Amino acid sequence: MSAGTVKKRTLATDQTAQSDSRVSVQAEPGRKRFDIVVTAGQKKERIDKFLAAQLENSSRAKIQKYIEGDCVTVNGEPVRSSYRILPDDRITVIVPTSAPPDKAVPEDIPLNVVFEDEHLIVVNKPAGMVTHPGHGNWTGTLANALLFHCNRLSTINDPRVRPGIVHRLDKDTSGLIVAAKDDVTHASLARQFFDHTIDREYWAIVWGKLSTPRGMIEADLGRSKSDRKKFAVVEEGKFAATEYEVLKEFRYLSLVRRLVQQH
Repeated sequence: MSAGTVKKRTLATDQTAQSDSRVSVQAEPGRKRFDIVVTAGQKKERIDKFLAAQLENSSRAKIQKYIEGDCVTVNGEPVRSSYRILPDDRITVIVPTSAPPDKAVPEDIPLNVVFEDEHLIVVNKPAGMVTHPGHGNWTGTLANALLFHCNRLSTINDPRVRPGIVHRLDKDTSGLIVAAKDDVTHASLARQFFDHTIDREYWAIVWGKLSTPRGMIEADLGRSKSDRKKFAVVEEGKFAATEYEVLKEFRYLSLVRRLVQQH
């Protein structure tokens, strides 16, 4: 690993914007890491604009893609492109320096196998693990682990990066995932998911307490206008109805089971 520290002056558009930001660069296998400390004199501006000026050969559009892929953190936390930098913010940017692999590769990652036979495997995916490779997450995924664990997986649904994957869970959601070992099983499972004939149950911890221990929430859901990665109640959204049951209440939180959701 090689490392160096450079200073780059951000061009000021007014008298309040003068400052040098400290940029530390580290070359790592397949990627380059930039650690930037925002100094006291730096004006408050959007992080995508700030980084486009700090990093060579980087446009705001490219920086925004890095942010969307969770390649940019501020003080250890992911941010949106609209985040405005503050003095003493510590910004980390991970930039890939080599092309991503054209297919998922086997990785020796421990799996919590709940059930397995010659046709399928059921795994309890932990929170924090991505289901299959994608932008910003080319390794360390469930698909990489399955390739190492299983002798064969189905070839339906882009086997280069999603071998055996019939459905998915979000990165920060834990729970059971079914993977198919052959194409016939994959097609059968996919049909059952499409027809909603597979029973699925979701538990969630939510803020506050619900008005009734069991009920139905109906609302129009769509992309949040303030954060495109999230869904929210919006006027132009798609109708959704969720039946819930409160399992346990805490001081500020509630453990809720989702019974059924209809779109």
